[in-house]
Amino acid sequence: AGYLPFALEHAYQQLVKAIRENRLKPAEGVGELDDDSAMRWAGYVAHYAQDNTQPHHSTLDYRSQSYFKFRRGAPDVHSEMEYRLIDDKDRDFRALRERYWDIFATELRDGVDPITTTDVWRASLQVSYKSYRALPLVGRAAVAAAVRPTDGTPEFIDTEKFFAHRETIDGEEISVMQLKARQTAWAAKRTQALWLAAWKEATR
Repeated sequence: AGYLPFALEHAYQQLVKAIRENRLKPAEGVGELDDDSAMRWAGYVAHYAQDNTQPHHSTLDYRSQSYFKFRRGAPDVHSEMEYRLIDDKDRDFRALRERYWDIFATELRDGVDPITTTDVWRASLQVSYKSYRALPLVGRAAVAAAVRPTDGTPEFIDTEKFFAHRETIDGEEISVMQLKARQTAWAAKRTQALWLAAWKEATR
């Protein structure tokens, strides 16, 4: 996470500058690499703000390999946490997604962004720290849900068992499914807050 606070602050300042200069969308004939519009920088702000809320983006151990005895062949817990429910080529996970969506919608409606500072750089550090505290839950859930095939193929994660795993974080019992929904809703709120702040700063 050492680079992310600087990248997010840079993208935010570029977004403010682009809005001030009325560069709201890509100019005609400008290639992607040369695009310096608000649309481009809003995308970067969203990318880094949302990565910021995901626990694995707060650590060098971004696959939770340290929780496994054999790290080299450990399952990719990062992909399990972030996109297995919606982008698995072999399984649909429809029932899991429906449960997730209900929790996500509730968090989106009722969740409160705990970050109060308006300083983009400092806020990103606070987000990383809070997200980092969820890493033990994710790592232990992965170990508890790991399946070691008898045919010698690598371990894999039982996705349903993984997302059902529950532990206590900061005095609250929470499942991995609830954690994912909460962090993703928080990501949407962080993006919304930063885009709005950039617009207000650029147009005041």
